[in-house]
Amino acid sequence: MKLTTLADNQLPAEIQSHVRQLGCMQVDQLQGQEPDLVKAYIAVLEEDQVSSSYTIQNKFGKAVFEHKQILADCPNFMTLSQL
Repeated sequence: MKLTTLADNQLPAEIQSHVRQLGCMQVDQLQGQEPDLVKAYIAVLEEDQVSSSYTIQNKFGKAVFEHKQILADCPNFMTLSQL
């Protein structure tokens, strides 16, 4: 992601916190789906160690923040896998 209004080399803490949560938000989208579909997704996410990676750039294209989240390590993943 490129933030065209960010000229600094440091991303504000509140934006960093939000970006860290983006990967786990994908897991939430499985709630309410058919149980067999959820089980299939859970198996793939665990076995393949699927991850989400985010790089935030300032308006000059310089990377100012990077985050990688393995979806099976998300707290909400454990809750979902116990259903």
